[in-house]
Amino acid sequence: MKYGLLGEKLKHSFSPQIHNAFGIEDYILKEVPREEIDAFMKAKDFTAMNVTIPYKEAVIPYCVQDEVSKAIGSVNTVVNREGTLYAYNTDCLGFLYMATEAGITFTGKRVVVLGSGGTAKTAVYVARQEGASEIVVVSRSGANISEVFGDVKTADYTQTEAYQDGEIVVNTTPLGMYPNVQAQAVDLDVFKQVEAVVDVVYNPLLTALTLQAKKKGIKYTNGLPMLVAQAYFAQRYFYNEEPKVKSGDEVLIKQVISDIEARVRNIVLIGMPGSGKSTVGKALAERLGRTFVDTDEEFAKAEGMLAGEYIEKYGEVAFRDAESRVVKEFTKEKSLVIATGGGSILREENRDAMMQNSLIIYLDRELCKLATDGRPLSGDMERMQKLYEMRHPIYVNLADKVIKVEEGAVNSIVEQII
Repeated sequence: MKYGLLGEKLKHSFSPQIHNAFGIEDYILKEVPREEIDAFMKAKDFTAMNVTIPYKEAVIPYCVQDEVSKAIGSVNTVVNREGTLYAYNTDCLGFLYMATEAGITFTGKRVVVLGSGGTAKTAVYVARQEGASEIVVVSRSGANISEVFGDVKTADYTQTEAYQDGEIVVNTTPLGMYPNVQAQAVDLDVFKQVEAVVDVVYNPLLTALTLQAKKKGIKYTNGLPMLVAQAYFAQRYFYNEEPKVKSGDEVLIKQVISDIEARVRNIVLIGMPGSGKSTVGKALAERLGRTFVDTDEEFAKAEGMLAGEYIEKYGEVAFRDAESRVVKEFTKEKSLVIATGGGSILREENRDAMMQNSLIIYLDRELCKLATDGRPLSGDMERMQKLYEMRHPIYVNLADKVIKVEEGAVNSIVEQII
């Protein structure tokens, strides 16, 4: 191969899309079984490649390392120059880019790194280089990484006194990653002075940890900018150039990040019953080539009865419990168009689930034009008015975009969304 990504299982990698956008058209995914990695590296049958788990350390014996990869003990870029393999680590550059773009600086700050694996070492390296006043690495075992960084403190999660003064929290664990999107390594309420959160997870775009940061009004970032930026810097090494952002490429990097976000983010339609969510959702899904999901229909499939029948038989509380299970099941996926039940936004757990990986659109339609047939909780106009007055502020606060719905304006609404 000429350019590509070396790994063991790469089916869901964004690397081809990223490098294609940066100008490499023949970038491939190279899956190599562990028992064949020695033969692959000795063959040197490539021009340059990125390296991911589980080979970031395995490739080191075959390469001449730069100082950064030596310091961290991990490689993510290998370049073949006339038969000699040179190894680099651009994860550090990507990590710093990610933090900087979010307005997060480490200078003079107390930094808490959650996890003690390879990415934790990257975070520690950058925090030290940027002048952090203190670094504490927290892991389940309280693992000591002093063999790499001698002056770094360590603790396990029960030793809150060791890290509760942290100002910047960096999550390098997989906790919160799809499909376990509600998990988080630590509750931010533990910290007395936390002012920023860096989470290397990017699926979902908002983890439970960064969602909590957003609610607290503190700075945060997911790991997608790091993923894109490290690829950009790796490509500079591919071409034997300095690992710096070239003039004019700042916009390109941000555009690639934005394109991936748009690709993976669900589009969730919220609004009163009868506001046209299903009609618009089907048209939107067809236009975008996405799968359409109606949570009311999925509820009926899961429970074996329509919402009205379920409410009559088990009550509204039981209905909302079952509805929440459906909402969480589908909003944690990606690239869907989802029409939700009118009252699904009433529970915070549902609102959180929607926010984690979705663009949320509120379809606001005049009350007199709302369809009410077969809708047990909004059957008459007086009741509908009360529901609207109670729900409208919630819809508005939750939505990324509010669209006024006019009669027969489906195509217009679709255009406004895309």
